[in-house]
Amino acid sequence: MQKLPIILTLVLMMISSSLFAGSLDYLSNQSAKYIINTASTARTEGADIASYNPAGTALFAPGLYFDISNQTIFKFYSAKETEVLDDEYKQSEPTLFLPNLYIVMSTERFAVYFQAGITGGGGTLKWDKGTVGVPGVSFETSSMYYTLNQGIAYSMFDGNAAVSVGIKYVMARRTIEIEGVYNDTYNANGFTPVIGFDVKPAQEFTFAIRYEMNTKLNFKYKSDGSKARQDLPGVVSIGIDYKITPTTTIAASTNLYLMSAAKIEGLTIGSDKNNVDAGYDAALSFKHRVTEWVDICGTFMYTEQGIKKDYLKDPDSLAAISANPILNSLMFGFGTICMITDDVDLTFGLNWTHYITKKINVDDTPPMRVIYKKDVYTFALGAGVKI
Repeated sequence: MQKLPIILTLVLMMISSSLFAGSLDYLSNQSAKYIINTASTARTEGADIASYNPAGTALFAPGLYFDISNQTIFKFYSAKETEVLDDEYKQSEPTLFLPNLYIVMSTERFAVYFQAGITGGGGTLKWDKGTVGVPGVSFETSSMYYTLNQGIAYSMFDGNAAVSVGIKYVMARRTIEIEGVYNDTYNANGFTPVIGFDVKPAQEFTFAIRYEMNTKLNFKYKSDGSKARQDLPGVVSIGIDYKITPTTTIAASTNLYLMSAAKIEGLTIGSDKNNVDAGYDAALSFKHRVTEWVDICGTFMYTEQGIKKDYLKDPDSLAAISANPILNSLMFGFGTICMITDDVDLTFGLNWTHYITKKINVDDTPPMRVIYKKDVYTFALGAGVKI
């Protein structure tokens, strides 16, 4: 395998992404309730719907609502090259804290909402032995997108429809450290306009749409002041929520990630060719009231990343890909929502994301065959309060 110069390797690492639920650096898992209900686009309960169905906040009963949660994430990645190196590289650095806070104030027709939390990246990756792309070089990377999200929603037609407008302020922070002798940070700030619609054609049925526009992020490296553009893609989310019995609700949703419309430097080969299609995910969920005080929830989601195979096969992309393999995934979640009182609930959730194993023939000299594997386990704890 041809050795990449260390500076090129650094740059490739800096443009790699951090993946959990969502596409590229975008995180869908922004609350404990989402961990057990990934089809949340049309959900109408919980202050955290400010991220998923912001228009639905206008349909809350008048009051002040809070939702706070944390996710602890255990990440197990491995990559093995079978033709040249014949070695396996692993990392298992956990993300202990991934918090989010939501506040919604609702009146008869209006609601204002606020979120402070993490909406991109997701923590640290630590490769003690290096990777297939950078063998024998210990390095650590981190990526966190801190976000302030605020907006207003308005209900109409006797509470059968609602609209919302809002904006997110995203503060992306990334770091890299190689063998303890080189470290750098590269940061970017950007804004995300968000529009939402919620319609109830029947009392038991909700249909909702959310559109998050492209977030322009121009990262600046602290070491030399250079810049690189890597946007968060726009998102179109569509969902339904249907109460099939007085105690059972089912839901479905899909997110379309408009990556081809975003500028993502680094996802290129040779010229300015962009090696992405639109990514998407599709989710199903159910909630069943077991007792007056306990709901059980289950969920499933499939995610298609939208990265073209040519990018995965290119040897110049190997350092970035092997640091955080971009793989399609299957997500399974289960948990409970316990009503402590009429106005206080606790959420407990467990989630397993299995990234579909991928075998890539890298067009190098000599040719390489790389096998990528990833599994992520999440424990989520949250609380909701109404005043």
